[in-house]
Amino acid sequence: MISVIVYGRNDSHGYNLHKRAALSLNSIAEVMTAPGDEIIFVDYNTPDDLPTFVEAILDTLTGRCRGMLRVVRVRPTLHALFADRTSYATVESVARNVGLRRSNPRNRWILSTNTDMVFLRRDGGRSLSELVDGLPDGFYQVPRFEVPESLWESLDRRDPRLAIERFRWWGARFHLNELVHTDPITRFDGIGDFQLALRSDLFAIHGFNEDMLAGWNVDMNLCHRLHRRYGRVDSLSGQVLAYHCGHTRLPTAIHRDDTVMNDPVRYIDRVVRDDLPEQAERWGLARHELEEFHADAPPSGLLPAALEESLPAQDDPGREAWNDFTNFSARFRLRLDPDHALPYVADLLATAPPDAVLAYVGSHRGMFERTLRAWRALGHGEAVLVPEGGVILDEVPGVEAVDALELDRRASLFLFEFALDDVWLAQDPCPCFEGIPEEGLRQLGLIYGLFIQQTERERQRLAAGKGTPRRFIGVPAVNTFFGMRFGERVMFTHTMFSTRVRHGQVRRTGLAVRSDGAGDETGRRLGAALGRAFPIDRQEVEIARGDLDLILAANGPDIVEPHRCTAVALALLDVVGAAVPEPVRRERRRWIEQNRPSRALRERIDPLIVSSSRPPGPPLLNKLCAAEDWEDAHWRTVAEEFTRDGLPFRASTYAYFKRSRGVWERTHMLYGMGRLGVIGHDARCAVISRAPDGLGHFLSLRTAGVDVIDLQGHEAGWLARRRMRWADRMSIHPDPASLSPDRSWNAVFIPQNTLLAAGLRQADSLLRHAARRLVEGGVIACSVETALDRRGRRDRPAPGRLAAVMRILADRSGLVSCGGVDWSLSDATLDRIAVRGEDSERRPHLVTRDDHGHRTCSVWFLRKEGHPQR
Repeated sequence: MISVIVYGRNDSHGYNLHKRAALSLNSIAEVMTAPGDEIIFVDYNTPDDLPTFVEAILDTLTGRCRGMLRVVRVRPTLHALFADRTSYATVESVARNVGLRRSNPRNRWILSTNTDMVFLRRDGGRSLSELVDGLPDGFYQVPRFEVPESLWESLDRRDPRLAIERFRWWGARFHLNELVHTDPITRFDGIGDFQLALRSDLFAIHGFNEDMLAGWNVDMNLCHRLHRRYGRVDSLSGQVLAYHCGHTRLPTAIHRDDTVMNDPVRYIDRVVRDDLPEQAERWGLARHELEEFHADAPPSGLLPAALEESLPAQDDPGREAWNDFTNFSARFRLRLDPDHALPYVADLLATAPPDAVLAYVGSHRGMFERTLRAWRALGHGEAVLVPEGGVILDEVPGVEAVDALELDRRASLFLFEFALDDVWLAQDPCPCFEGIPEEGLRQLGLIYGLFIQQTERERQRLAAGKGTPRRFIGVPAVNTFFGMRFGERVMFTHTMFSTRVRHGQVRRTGLAVRSDGAGDETGRRLGAALGRAFPIDRQEVEIARGDLDLILAANGPDIVEPHRCTAVALALLDVVGAAVPEPVRRERRRWIEQNRPSRALRERIDPLIVSSSRPPGPPLLNKLCAAEDWEDAHWRTVAEEFTRDGLPFRASTYAYFKRSRGVWERTHMLYGMGRLGVIGHDARCAVISRAPDGLGHFLSLRTAGVDVIDLQGHEAGWLARRRMRWADRMSIHPDPASLSPDRSWNAVFIPQNTLLAAGLRQADSLLRHAARRLVEGGVIACSVETALDRRGRRDRPAPGRLAAVMRILADRSGLVSCGGVDWSLSDATLDRIAVRGEDSERRPHLVTRDDHGHRTCSVWFLRKEGHPQR
């Protein structure tokens, strides 16, 4: 007899949505009594991570309602067809058409309404179905009456008969039954809550107008079109009372004062025909197969049975675990109990679309086998993808090993499992993963590299406006090394340690950089006094306090160690304020200024440096090492990423006292290559060095491959670096000539003064060899030891000579310099000085002094632009 069409999504549209929707659906079901009557709920654009709205409220629906309630799910991938033309998360016209097209063809009538309505007959009868049974053909509407929120909230949502009677009594007793007239065609206000039309008519006019992608007026458009068809709009206000559960305590998308609505002139005033031939073949997502289920058999009900099928019986009474997140070694946990983890993983898989493709990137066979069984038991039949080169092979039916690009192209969601089988773990945790067999480390590198590259591909895809976000799941990923890396790239939900699971979507803005310890009020004031760009964390404050305490306790300026005399100490002296008597503060200020290393150095450094000032804006590419570069957001992010990949990493190098020339050198090379757009997951790189360097490991995880040119035969030293690496993407060679002739590079890194260490002749030869393999547009970045005074040497030229040398070398190799040079050097940089051979050399520093003078490093970028070498 009647197909009732409603729609919604699993969100919080307005106040107390769950209660009013359950109250409405139960009450509508109560007045539908004919065989074949149905309620079609179109679940539109609920995130894939969540069950449908009906599943969320299922336990509050009556048996009668569940028996006639059908759910049709429209996933976000289909909403994406309209998303670029609307700001709304739901498109009413499309949602209603989806339900209309899939309604029972044996039903004569379609009732288009909403999940906040309660209907009753004026004559006291129970059945709406019987009322409409004898109606002549036509289009019928009923005005609605508003019910205050506190009234309907007082009802039991599972007692629809009582609710119907309370609405009847409230309407009369509380003066609610006010009929609001409008124009001669629509007749009443709020007509979209009861529009009864023949199913045949709605099909003939091609449903609701799907050009209407904003809010409001969809009901008005339908009314005007059916008025053209019949020449009239009929009313059932004499037979039916329609009550609307108010929900405007909180503004919703269509109730805000700045809401965007469908154009009333176009869609109401200018309606000239009843049908919509332009959408005749496609309305209601006609070309798409949609998920559908009856409310008494929801997909979410499959999970218990899937776990029963996938897990062995538990013999022991329970489990125990330790969550010692303050223990540095504990972050290197790799052991995983798959029986305990599976329920939490499967819970996240349960809402995936039936045709979803799961990418499983991991090496724990037990976890994979259980996940695969649960995935199949949840109704998923598509192939499960695993990466080529992993220990999980595609020998199992329905499992397919693919390369990284195919993994990205086909997968609907990603599960990254950062664990090892127990056979590879003599102990757990293994601090810095030492003691793990080489094959275990290879697998971890493969998994981690695929995670980095896949999240970056996803970020770039979303930034380009292509497709919808996909879910990323990590296990074990709570308070572990890989869990921290997961959280830097994925906007995750904080889950409890016991689940071992993190999940979410890729951060569209890139890597998240967090302070290691929230700054207190002193840190905030100190940062403001220094003009720092980011909060100063507790560790930096405590180091500065320690320095200042020693300065305050000193008996004279001569016993104050120069390395404690910094701008940070000066600022902290002012921040502590009244805690230090004014005469003492003035005296200690003089001591600090007198002992700052930069004060003595200023008189000795090269005039070119003295006369230079830092250019505004982001750091230039060609420049000297500078403490200020950490204040640039992009540069700092690269520094954090590079250092946090190091397994012994404990503290952020944003802390002034942790800034070092080694980190600066490699960070600036990576920063510049990123700005020039020459590194990425599809780029090939080279690292040419006379000593082992972490750049090769870092790049192996983020590029298509890196060739390490080990000029001094330190292969064992390269492999011993305490960093993760993607073994198959990092190869070590004794010289450039040992590579195949057709090997080419997008980017070449020459760190640790390798270019000039052996003199200009060798530098010229090295640069020429590298340039020959460089693709057009490729870039070489090299660090050069730079004398700060005028006492330059062959392997550490003074600034003026260095600039000339780099011009000559570039010209002879057919390269051009990427931009100008920043020769500025701040006091903050000069204060971080170390003396060769002394204890200070073991502390992070930016400037070094030895028998030949003062030096730091500079980095230079040279691009190949296609003209031939000379």
